[in-house]
Amino acid sequence: MASEDSGRATQPTGSPAAGSERRPGLLVVDDAPEITRLVERLGQRSGYVVRSCIDVAGAWEALQGWRPDLVLLDLNLPGENGLVLCRRLRQRPELASLRVALFGDWVRAEDIVAGLEAGIDCVIAKDLLCRPAEWQARLQEVFQTIEGRLTDREPEEPPAPLPLQQALAGLNQGLHALARRSIAPSILSALLRRTVAKVCGEFRQGWVGADGLTLDAQRLDLAGHPEQIGRILQVFAALLGRLGGRNIREPFEQAVLAGCPEAAVLWNRRR
Repeated sequence: MASEDSGRATQPTGSPAAGSERRPGLLVVDDAPEITRLVERLGQRSGYVVRSCIDVAGAWEALQGWRPDLVLLDLNLPGENGLVLCRRLRQRPELASLRVALFGDWVRAEDIVAGLEAGIDCVIAKDLLCRPAEWQARLQEVFQTIEGRLTDREPEEPPAPLPLQQALAGLNQGLHALARRSIAPSILSALLRRTVAKVCGEFRQGWVGADGLTLDAQRLDLAGHPEQIGRILQVFAALLGRLGGRNIREPFEQAVLAGCPEAAVLWNRRR
């Protein structure tokens, strides 16, 4: 049983001395002690400053005096769930830009969709803890993105128009390629809705087919705005990269290119 003060953040050993190079900070919020101990051990091995707490109250207390680079957030916590903390962070101007990673499992699609709606930035799968090299690589990828050494931002300038039918076919192939990699359609649908809303300024249910993964080019009037399909591909790939990293983004891009080779300019411009 957890002690009365176990929800408070704890400073790990090996914190950087004054004047030394700054180490990335990681706050892990999870009520399973074996999980937090493993994250602390692996994180410290990589040179991160790791703190842990078991609930929303402990995390909120820790964040009043410390700004980690990343919050690793389990959703199923005692008392308030992790979504409460994420929403609270997004509502506070001084904390809204804090990076939050959902610490869960890709098979729990409902958690990821709920996390996206609450404002999570990315997913770090718990099962990677069983494969330390992959865990370290994924965490390093997230920290590189935070530090600006690895970016998944879409270009600011609009892309050149692409052939509409080929680009739509490429998008469809990319979505199905991800579904074959066990990315749930509900997650892909949530990202597609967010993408369309960002590119078009709004999202209407009729713009997407019943499966949630097929754009209706006629209703969207993409023929009247030929640059938008390229923008949709750019934004969707960027959201994928931020959510799940290169292992998810790159298969999508490759599948799109198989259906629409002209889309190569979109990815080449970003690399």
